[in-house]
Amino acid sequence: MNPGSIFANRYQIIRPLGEGGMANVYLATDMQSNQQVAIKVLRLDLQNNPDFVRRFQREAQAAAQLVHPNIVKVLDSGSFDGMQYLAMEYVDGMDLKKYIAQYYPIPYTQVVNIMEQVLSAVSMAHNHGIVHRDLKPQNILVGKDGSLKIVDFGIAIARSEFGMTQTNAVLGSVHYLSPEQTRGGMATNKSDIYALGVILFEMLTGKVPYEGETAVSIAMKHSSERMPSAKAADPNIPQALENVILRATAKNPDNRYLTAEDMANDLRTSLSPQRSGEAKLPDFVDDQAETRTIPIDELKSQVASGIQRPNASANEVDPAVLLKDAKKNAPLVKKHKKHRIWPWILAGLLAAGIIVILAAMFWPGKVQVPDTHNMALNKAEKLIRNNNLEVGNISKTTSRTIKKGQVIKSDPKIGLHVSKKTKIDLIVSNGAKKLTFGDYVGSDYSIVANVLKNQGYKVKKTERYSDTISSGQIIKQSIAADEKVDPYETTVKFTVSKGPQKITVPTFDNVASAQAWANQNGIKLEINYSETNLYSSGSVISQNPSGGTEISSSTVINLQVAKAAPSSSSSSSSSSSSSSSSSSSSSSSSSSSSESK
Repeated sequence: MNPGSIFANRYQIIRPLGEGGMANVYLATDMQSNQQVAIKVLRLDLQNNPDFVRRFQREAQAAAQLVHPNIVKVLDSGSFDGMQYLAMEYVDGMDLKKYIAQYYPIPYTQVVNIMEQVLSAVSMAHNHGIVHRDLKPQNILVGKDGSLKIVDFGIAIARSEFGMTQTNAVLGSVHYLSPEQTRGGMATNKSDIYALGVILFEMLTGKVPYEGETAVSIAMKHSSERMPSAKAADPNIPQALENVILRATAKNPDNRYLTAEDMANDLRTSLSPQRSGEAKLPDFVDDQAETRTIPIDELKSQVASGIQRPNASANEVDPAVLLKDAKKNAPLVKKHKKHRIWPWILAGLLAAGIIVILAAMFWPGKVQVPDTHNMALNKAEKLIRNNNLEVGNISKTTSRTIKKGQVIKSDPKIGLHVSKKTKIDLIVSNGAKKLTFGDYVGSDYSIVANVLKNQGYKVKKTERYSDTISSGQIIKQSIAADEKVDPYETTVKFTVSKGPQKITVPTFDNVASAQAWANQNGIKLEINYSETNLYSSGSVISQNPSGGTEISSSTVINLQVAKAAPSSSSSSSSSSSSSSSSSSSSSSSSSSSSESK
């Protein structure tokens, strides 16, 4: 929308304020109240998705119910020229992300004050059954007058259902994503509390707790790595204040604060001298507990049930009743001939109106805006000029449905009758936004798959055994790292480790059968022989592991195998032979001596 243009017959656009993953925001003047407002318009490539539009409308109504001094007011919502929009109060200032960058280090008392305001707003929303789902400093506005306002309450729900479709949206939000969300679990009140703990860490340290090259690597750190110490970055931070972070960001939601109000109460006394000697919270024993997934319908039922049917009326009357009453009273009406002239008068007025409309439409100097939708830009420009119109501003935006270089929309819109030489603004597709695919080999499949699905990818998995890669980790990916792809047109196939293959060890009778089984299954044997006459030669005396045990292919099986011992008769014969030899030798010696004499 261009500066000076009138939107929704009420708002005069002043300038763009920003462009996000879901909507574009403009500063405008409300011509009814003469106040400045922020107009958020749903992105063009999302306007044609009926499910998204329906949820956007419903959640916009829910957000309008949240009246709190620290939540941006939704003043108006609706559809204009096919575009869904919200009109909100305008906060002249900056978001908390920029505020931290500009004013860090922030005094501890001010940090606590900011968090108390945020927690007050979040607590009220939770009490109304609304979870924000996307709390981050970018969604907290700090006014020049010191006021603090949270934005995107409610419509964050709509975004979460359709996934985080833009790279910046993912990278912007994943720094504050709770462990249960990284694995595909539904966000709850406890997920908002986790995000608030991360925001508190950032205000105190000037940085987020986890960094990484990709959204996946950051998500994995939220899921598995211990929360870094805020005091390591600033030793002057009171331990009681750091304890608030540790409690809010516990990996297991059950170990976090029960409510946002509980967190606010703990935060409120964190700078008190009475808590100056407080010890650091110990690690939670069950932080790695499995995350519970909350069904989406259960979470939203309270919000949905609070929205009334917009056109319902308590005074509706059955048309059949009206018809019956009309027939009943008909005889009371006197039919005068002069009444018959009225139909002719009405017909004349209708005809005159049609003539006026047609004259306005086809009066010399008026032309119709041609249909340039889905048309190549050069052809669209030529068509506009051939219709005695001029080409105005040409802006570009990404689109998944319109090919690159083709027209998405015109302003004035197609079919309107306008004066000759009117400038027609065109919005042209840049094509689908392509993302750089990451290197996910060795990463946790469940986390990677969840993040990629939220970005629009189709993800498939095949599993295989691996002696070197842990179960659940990615062995191979079908798309090369750093390749540019359109997520919505891309299916990625991951080969995922099942861990070492388990083999059941049989009970071996003899060494020959054991060796044959080991060769067939790729198992190494370690054989020790024992001389014994209790077992036949080659029999297995004992084995470790024992029969029936499940092992991996890297396990070595130890066998104790029988070897025949020498028999007793053989031993006796050997002894006799030795004695005879000795006797013979003695006799020979004696004879020699006698001859000598």
